[in-house]
Amino acid sequence: MTKKFIIHYCPGAGGMFLSSVFAKIMNIPLETKISSIGDCHDFGNGIWKDTQYVGMASIFDIATGKMKLQYRPNKHLYCTHDVTNEFIEQNSDIEAIQISATPDDYGIIALMAVKKAWINLWTEEEYNKWVGPDYPPYSPKNIAESNLICRDVIEHALIPQTLDWYNEYADIKYSHQIDFKTVIGFDNKDLAQEVASIVGGNITDDACKFINEYQQLNKKLYVDWNFIPKS
Repeated sequence: MTKKFIIHYCPGAGGMFLSSVFAKIMNIPLETKISSIGDCHDFGNGIWKDTQYVGMASIFDIATGKMKLQYRPNKHLYCTHDVTNEFIEQNSDIEAIQISATPDDYGIIALMAVKKAWINLWTEEEYNKWVGPDYPPYSPKNIAESNLICRDVIEHALIPQTLDWYNEYADIKYSHQIDFKTVIGFDNKDLAQEVASIVGGNITDDACKFINEYQQLNKKLYVDWNFIPKS
């Protein structure tokens, strides 16, 4: 039986990147594109779109107006911000993997969530809910490049939400955890080796090249942001 995995991660922690690493070592075809801002939201079919074997686990439930988990037999890999023990218990063919983190990681996780997704998706209406007296006029360029906006959103929203996320899922019965520092390349652990030991696959040159490209780009873009709080 082919192993199946669900990658559970806090926004900003690199879950779609890690899903791509799993796919490469599992020999699942996936043409992930690393964007100029270091995200992996495009699996080859466009941003946030499923492929034949890999996809988002959560779908929008029109009846409830909320996101819900959905099991799809053809998917070998899922990536999601939400998971439950009930889903894990009901689908025993799927192993749950968490990107774990410690409080000193929360600042950079929040920063990457903001720079890669949050403010890049803001409409003018959403922007006006946050705008402060010193904010620049609304435009995607102003939002993406403003350190003031980024700092405000990180300190007042994303770091508390990151803390809440890890507290909310503290009791999930994961099969494995991979540290955020390993995902981003901050420690001396070999991410390819960690993934290969979980899936039972072989490390390929393509996987190693992909990991190195992602880690080096993200370190260059985000590690020197000196206003990131450590907790």
